Formats: sequence, C-alpha cells, structure tokens
Amino acid sequence: MAINGRTHLPRRAGASLFFQLPPGDLFARPWFDRTTFALLKRLYFPLARLWAAATAADGDLDRFIEEAALVRPSERQLRAARAGLAAMVSAWRNYEDSSATWNQVFFGNDSADDRSLVETELARRRTSHTLVSCRSKFRPLRFGQKITLVRYEVPTFAALEERYGDWLDDPETAYPAPSPMPEIECSKQVPSTEGMVSWLRFPAPGRGVDDTAWARMHEPADRPDAPTLIYCHGLGEEQEMRHNFLDETAAAVRLGLRVIRLESPWHNRRIEKGYWSGEPMLGRAPMGVLDFFDAQIAEMAVLIGWCRDRYKTPVAVGGLSIGGMSAQLLGARALRWPTALRPDALFLAGTSEDMWEVCFDGAIGRAAGVGDAIWAAGWTEAELQRVRQLTNPFGPCAVEPANIVMKLGRVDTVMPFDRGRSLAERWSVPEDNLFIRRQGHFTIPIAMVRNSRSLNRLADILHRM
Repeated sequence: MAINGRTHLPRRAGASLFFQLPPGDLFARPWFDRTTFALLKRLYFPLARLWAAATAADGDLDRFIEEAALVRPSERQLRAARAGLAAMVSAWRNYEDSSATWNQVFFGNDSADDRSLVETELARRRTSHTLVSCRSKFRPLRFGQKITLVRYEVPTFAALEERYGDWLDDPETAYPAPSPMPEIECSKQVPSTEGMVSWLRFPAPGRGVDDTAWARMHEPADRPDAPTLIYCHGLGEEQEMRHNFLDETAAAVRLGLRVIRLESPWHNRRIEKGYWSGEPMLGRAPMGVLDFFDAQIAEMAVLIGWCRDRYKTPVAVGGLSIGGMSAQLLGARALRWPTALRPDALFLAGTSEDMWEVCFDGAIGRAAGVGDAIWAAGWTEAELQRVRQLTNPFGPCAVEPANIVMKLGRVDTVMPFDRGRSLAERWSVPEDNLFIRRQGHFTIPIAMVRNSRSLNRLADILHRM
C-alpha cells in the first residue's frame, strides 16, 4: 500500500473495523458474551486442543491419537487426522522459514527498504495465520470424541515449593525488580498507515519461563515525546499470528501514545509445541500461574526501564483480562522496586482481584475444570491459600489512585465483576476513572473499539504528567 510515495503496512482492521460501524453496537451487548462463550467451549478450545496435539505429533498419526486421547476414531476421523497432520507439517515448516527470513530482515545488519520490510512482515503474517487456521482441519474429530479443553500436568505443592519456596516463606520478597536488566534489541522500523511499527526482543528474565520475550511497538509519527502504554493481552489471544484481530488499543496511538504490546509467555511466537496459546498457565496451575506472572511482571519491568531511559516520558502499564491481572499485580509489587521502574499509571480492563476465584468460579476456569484438576492432584485449601498470597494484589498500589483507569463489565462472568469493583474501591480509584457498563468479558474490548473514553482518560492523565 503506497502513501506519499512510501510503502506502508496496511491497517490491521479486521474485526475492529466492523465493530466500529453502526451494526457493531448490536454485538457490544451481553447476548454476544453468551454466544462467544458457547463457541469457545464447544468449538474453539476443543479444536485448539486437537491442534496442539498435532504440533506435538509432528505428522505421526499414532502419536497424535495418543496426544489427543482419541478413543476408537472412525475411518472418516482418521482420514481427517491424516489430512490435518499433513497440513500442519507443511504450515509449520513454512512458518519457521518465513520467521527465519523475518528475523534476518528485521534484526539483521543488512539494509532493507520499506517495501522489503512490508513484504517480509506480510509474508510472516500469512504463514502464521495459515498455521493457526489449521485447527479447522480437525473439526470432524470433535464428534463422538470427548475432547478436553486443557492438557493438565498439575505439579505437586512440593514441586512449587522447590521453585518458589523463598517467596512462600516471605511473600514480601516476591516479584523483585529484574537484576541485571537484560539488553533489549529493537528491530528496524516499518511505516504503517498510523505511525511507525517495530519489534522488541530480549531474554525472558522469569524463573519458570526460559525463552525470548517479544513485544510489538507502535509509535505515533513525529512524536518522540509520546508517553508509553505497555499493554498485555488476554489468555489465548494470538494477535501476532493472525492477519487481523480485534485491537482494543488502536485508538491509543491516535491519542498520541506509544503502545508496546507484550506477547505473553506461551503465546504467539512463544508458543510451546503440544499446547495452544497460553494453555500451560492453566494446565500447570497453580505453578503455571506463578510462572506466568513471574515472567510477565519481570518483562514489563524491563520495558518500563527501557522506555524511561530511551524516551524520558511517562509510562503506563495495563492489559485486558489476565493481562490486566498482571498489570495490577505489578502495581502492588512495584512499591518495593526502584522509583525508575514504577509505572506512572495503570489501565485495567476486564480484571478481577482474585486469581483463584477466576480459575475456580469464573466461566472459563469452571468450564475447563481448573479447580477439579487441582484438587484431584492432591492440593489442599491451606496450600492454595499460601499461593494466593503471591498471585493476588494485596496491599496498596505503587500508582496514585488518580492515575488508575479501570474498564469493567457489570455482567462479566469470566472475571467476576464484584472482585474487580472491590479492587477499585480498595485502591480508591476515582469514579471519573471507572468505566462500568452492562457488558461481559468478551464485549469489553468491543466496547473499547467503539468508544475510546477509557483510553482517552488514560491519555489525558499521561499527557498532563
């Protein structure tokens, strides 16, 4: 796409563009939450589990049957499995090839013009989108089979104690500021229709996640003084793997903010073979939850320090769903960090203050059987209570109440609304900073796309600092 003689990345509108149109208002209502949840439970997550089994099988039919726990599959199902596995092998190979080329072009020393950068990024998107879209190949296997939503490998409390015993003994020491700070590599910039886009990568500093952390940075054109919003997505989101996605932060760049979207552990480029995006957090709970928060909070801290040093402008952290829970936990723990690593503002959307109520009583946690799996593995209430001290934002916040913005859905059943509201009350968030509507978990981002008042409020706060 050429603008003023330059080649730009096209806008990744997709669902965002549709929901901005007048008919989109019909979908920003509770009925759509109920429909979305039903589709996730009955279609998306079972297909994601079959897809994850296929990534582990690497084309081997017998191993796929074992990984997917299929029982006496029919001939039709076996044919579908073979076809799906063949498509997966090809798609994974193409994705790895395009990713290797992308890394060379964006992070290599060779010069690359805008056209080359755009073509390389679009090729990566095509192959990654094809890879995740292979889930549809396994649709015939859903019938007559009991497909679990999550692959459970629940660790014992003793295993968790071995890794996090020092935190359990003294919760005040949990989530320290990373030291030393890993070095961040910044890719070449590519122009888009709304500013400049680049990618950041650095070694993940968490205990339980040993890989590379990735983030996509979108900057307003000609605004080197822009404040920054470091934003974390929800569980299972794959914004870097798809052509288009619902981007609830799109308005932030137009409001003069630099947006850094962190790719959460086990998601997108960080996916583990044998799992769908983010699945290890639930499947290895409770330790998977600690591993997730440990990694994501440390990665946000690294990005806060990098932004402060590079841009000398205010920094907010925030997110949607589990991303928002990560940001609020950082807000509580950053009181013990150096001042330079503390965020100036928080933006919390579709969040709750009790991780284990979300896992046990929230709609997705209950449907996936997280609580049943934990109790079946021999955990006790007393042991889980010790972990709760590390996963919930107890105590005050490092951010002033006037600089905390929250967007909550009154009928949210995934992140129960009452505990989100109680956090707002406990942290004395001003009513002007609370955006509460009769929406559920999946319509909150749709509402943010249709109406950016909550992001406007955050931008006003950051621009006044």
